Formats: sequence, structure tokens, C-alpha cells
Amino acid sequence: MHASKRIIIIIIIIIIIIIILALLLLLLLLLIWHIFFSRLKPDTFHRKYKTSVKWKNLNPVFNEEFVFDTKMTELPKQALEITVWDKDYGKSNDYLGEFMTVYTVTPYFI
Repeated sequence: MHASKRIIIIIIIIIIIIIILALLLLLLLLLIWHIFFSRLKPDTFHRKYKTSVKWKNLNPVFNEEFVFDTKMTELPKQALEITVWDKDYGKSNDYLGEFMTVYTVTPYFI
């Protein structure tokens, strides 16, 4: 085998190892994400709030408000999850993304 073919094979093997390590790191990050957010107190009522559907609009504006009743002492144990979906006629909804935030206490100094 020529030296150039050996180098190409070695490079391919290194790339495969890097991809495997990246996938393992991603799996570890997902596991850490799950462990962190699994400690949050879930909504016992399993409430979901939905905005209205903005049909045939590529730049929709959602000027809508939702109120969530909770106690200040419970906020550090809760998370707000926002998911974004594309709704089409006669098709299943397309998942576009999500955002999750947790409440943190910030000390106020004068």
C-alpha cells in the first residue's frame, strides 16, 4: 500500500474517532440537562397555554399575555418552557424549537 493511502486511512479513522467522541459528549450534555431539569417541581395541574394561530403569515406577531399563578418560594423549583410549532392544514405540526428558563434570585444592592 502506498504511503498516501495509509495517510488517508489514518485521517478517516481520526475523523471517525472525533465524531464518536463528539456524540458521546452530546449524550453526556443531554444527560446533565435531563438531571438538572428533572429536579424542578412540575406543574401539578399540567397546564398548557397556547397563542392563537397566525395563518398564512411568514412574520407573525404574538402580542399575547399569559399569567401563571405561583408562590415566590416555589419559583426556584419551577421552569418556564416555551415551544414553537408550525401549524399547517392537513399535515402534522412541525416542531421549530424550544426555550426553557429557570428563576434565579439576584441580590439587590443599593
